Amino acid sequence: MSEAAPGLPDPAKFSTGERARLAEAARGLLDAVITLGDVPAAEIDAAASVIHDVTRRLGGNDKPAGAGYRPTHPLDRLPRSPFVGEANPVSPPAEWDVRGERVHATVTFGPIYEGPPGYVHGGFIAMAFDELLGLTNSQLGRPGMTGTLSIKYRNPTPLHREVRLESWVERMEGRRVVIRGELRHDDTLCAEAEGLFVALRPEVAAAYFAHITEA
Repeated sequence: MSEAAPGLPDPAKFSTGERARLAEAARGLLDAVITLGDVPAAEIDAAASVIHDVTRRLGGNDKPAGAGYRPTHPLDRLPRSPFVGEANPVSPPAEWDVRGERVHATVTFGPIYEGPPGYVHGGFIAMAFDELLGLTNSQLGRPGMTGTLSIKYRNPTPLHREVRLESWVERMEGRRVVIRGELRHDDTLCAEAEGLFVALRPEVAAAYFAHITEA
């Protein structure tokens, strides 16, 4: 498989019933992985081996079983995260750490994140910022929900290249926390963000997440 996705516009022959069927099957697989219940470890491992075999047959980039798994990673509590989740197949995932009062992350976006040919789709960049800025907020012990998120796209973010993200608290106003972030490739500023996160009042949190407690 080539390093880059074909990009837009794709040739007409790329769109076939067989490809659509394959994509639908893959979407079903992603749902199954992210909602996996209490299944024996041996069965999960056997399924991973089958998926690796299929990936190789399709000419995909196959990785060794368990590649990227970090059992002592500080975000083990967020295994389903779309950005840092080790158990989420949509996650790149990112390596991150806290230095002083700033949160740093490095990530390499692959072909499924493509927007403009050879570059990351802006929606995935917004997702990465939303997650990272939210994690920065949580590091203060003040987790909240995103109120607003503003992104400025300065330069295209390349696929298949390691990029760096950094975020920090700009100011705190009661239950509101304003956090800023930057995304860079080498010395190039690709995007910057500002997010407003609001800590939920207990009664609001109870109303939003009562279904989880009931479950």
